[in-house]
Amino acid sequence: MGRKERQRKGDSAPLAQVVSPDGDDEQAFVTPVGAGYYAISPEESVTSAHELKQGKFEELFEVTPVADLRDLFVGVTTETAATINAKLEETPPCKKWSAHKLGVKIQNMNSEGLMNAEVQTCLRDSLSSVNGLGIYNETESKEKVGFVKEKAMRTLLEVCYGDNKPRQGSINGLPISLESKPDYVVWSKSKSMMLTGEGKNHSKYNPQDSLRQSVTYMLVNLFRCVVWKSKAVDAVYGVSICGPKCSDMNGKKYIVNLLRLSLPDTFGGKLHLMIFDVVDLDHLWKFTNAVCTINLSGAKDIEMGGSGCPARMLVPKNILQQSCSSLDGWRMIKNSNASLVIRLENGDGLDFVAGNLNCALLLKKRWLKDIKQNEVGFPCFFKLKNHLGTHEPYGMHFYLVLDDDEEAEYLFDLQQAYKVKPVIHTCGIFFVMSDMGIPIVDPSCEARRLDYAVFTNLFFNLMNRTTKILDLLLFHHGDIHVGNLVYNQSAQKPCLIDYDEGSPKLSVTAQKPITAAQKRIHVSGLRTSPLAFTKSKFINLFCECWTMFLRGNAKDAAVSSSVNGFVLMYHDMFVGNQSPGAGQVDSTFQAFTDCLTAGVLTKNELKVRLMMMGSWLLGQVYHKTNGTAL
Repeated sequence: MGRKERQRKGDSAPLAQVVSPDGDDEQAFVTPVGAGYYAISPEESVTSAHELKQGKFEELFEVTPVADLRDLFVGVTTETAATINAKLEETPPCKKWSAHKLGVKIQNMNSEGLMNAEVQTCLRDSLSSVNGLGIYNETESKEKVGFVKEKAMRTLLEVCYGDNKPRQGSINGLPISLESKPDYVVWSKSKSMMLTGEGKNHSKYNPQDSLRQSVTYMLVNLFRCVVWKSKAVDAVYGVSICGPKCSDMNGKKYIVNLLRLSLPDTFGGKLHLMIFDVVDLDHLWKFTNAVCTINLSGAKDIEMGGSGCPARMLVPKNILQQSCSSLDGWRMIKNSNASLVIRLENGDGLDFVAGNLNCALLLKKRWLKDIKQNEVGFPCFFKLKNHLGTHEPYGMHFYLVLDDDEEAEYLFDLQQAYKVKPVIHTCGIFFVMSDMGIPIVDPSCEARRLDYAVFTNLFFNLMNRTTKILDLLLFHHGDIHVGNLVYNQSAQKPCLIDYDEGSPKLSVTAQKPITAAQKRIHVSGLRTSPLAFTKSKFINLFCECWTMFLRGNAKDAAVSSSVNGFVLMYHDMFVGNQSPGAGQVDSTFQAFTDCLTAGVLTKNELKVRLMMMGSWLLGQVYHKTNGTAL
């Protein structure tokens, strides 16, 4: 494929943010996650939640209708299974449930609020062991009947499970939001397994709409159990109800679906969604009663991947239940998004991952053959992207760059990291990345002890390689920060990793920054200028290196004072509501390069160069260094 053919628009990868764990905006922070490796992306995500539309639903879930209610509880622990089976065998339900005659009432309901309130009331009156937020009715003055008070998922999680999580509106790019409001929620006072429900009763909704929305709440609950609480749960549960006013009812007066959502069977596979279509509403009572017997604390703790790793939702439950010490040749790496990243220590680890991979056998064999022929060494890193999370398997334009047979110095970072082309599959994309070196944030990294002039020269070379890829191949990295900078000892040069999160030159986006540290990464006004965006990223990257270790390596006092003044000035530009626009980038970048080469300039020469950049810059540097910088 020629370079001209690459000049097309596409979805760029979301740009992550760097946030200090203690809330300090003044310095970017990346957390080490294991020997010789660090998080590929920073910890937080500002990706917005999206509506779970039908296409996305089909990408995420493998749907299986079941004819036996007991199938929804397959795989639960032995202790719980006996209790659940007893609950399912109870017949008839309690007298209070039967007395409500819920089926008769639903099919005559004209209001969605009334229908949901009736369901809640019926559950509340007949299940003495459960609690619920939303089952407490609010009286309408006109109709004198109960209406369900919907509550945001964030509040439900805090009340039901006692969690108090960051006040963000979405969760790591999943098509869900903590601000979503289920119609009703039920959980056991003692067991803490939450059951979420969605009821629709309007002509603008059909059964699929109700089902998808109910599944989003279940996805939040699964995320909460597996990721936040580190529990290898069998499943989470939900209910979807459609009243007589809904469209596409096929002659039915109401439709009630009982739902079970569980983890995939293979790495990167689809989540399993089981659906039981209720014929007798007594099943709803039995189902709810059974779910409320499930004790979350009985699920096995997850050790691998680190706490808070969304990639766990791409891993089968039986693998999550293994202890880290039993894993042979591989280990899951903590990541901040839903891309699964695994460090492969040897061939056994590669074989294990390949054997549990969601992929056609022919593609898998070809992939393993390519790895062997291209002499990918160990350790290396396996990365898988599917349709779950921030890193969609779309816009994977970096592999087009690998089509070039040209071997050039500026392609070093790409060609050494991605020796094997990725495999594109119906469920996503996966590939291996070579170990490019020790992360610069690792105190043992040799680059941290290089002389200032030596490191600066290598840094210039890295900038030139990166901008040349942008200029010649119409492709930019897009996620340049200290967490993606490593030092390749054999080549004795710093390299950027994570090129697979990049995007074509003509498609640049940036997430809305929140803190000063984030503003330094996502400079306002640069969203349509890849070159300016890349320049600003490199300025910030150098400032991070300076603050972290490089300042101590600058032995010349004048150089140290000048560069330190520039870094302080640069950070100050992002404090408050003001941030530099695209028009200031070139002058700031020129001043930045002057600072990098200050070792060969006299103080007067540096002063003249800074003055040429504008009085605002000179004034900031002079003020911040109390007149000592120049």
